[in-house]
Amino acid sequence: MGYEPQSYGDEEESEPVEYGEFTEMDNLIINPTGTDGKRYLMVKIGFESDKPAALEELTTKDIVVRDAIVRYLSSQSVPYLAAIEKRDSLKMGLRKRVNGILENGRITRLYFTQYVIQ
Repeated sequence: MGYEPQSYGDEEESEPVEYGEFTEMDNLIINPTGTDGKRYLMVKIGFESDKPAALEELTTKDIVVRDAIVRYLSSQSVPYLAAIEKRDSLKMGLRKRVNGILENGRITRLYFTQYVIQ
């Protein structure tokens, strides 16, 4: 008897995902609202764009982008930041703010490559 992989019936033929180019922003430490500095979120964020110019602009506007990210995340509560089901909402909010800063393209996807709440 040979080994045959088991099919679970939920696999679909899907189009391969096309990725753009990436850059990452790290060393982001945020004090969530209402914590009086006693709790923090440490996060690394990956950005994807199909326009290299957008990623270059992200690098040149690093200070402005970091400030927008810190302001947005620090306005959130610990329970909200800790809720896994809210991560997509956080990503959308961050992407909207970052894209509002960029003029040479936009961020198409945003990834949390590190996300630690203490």
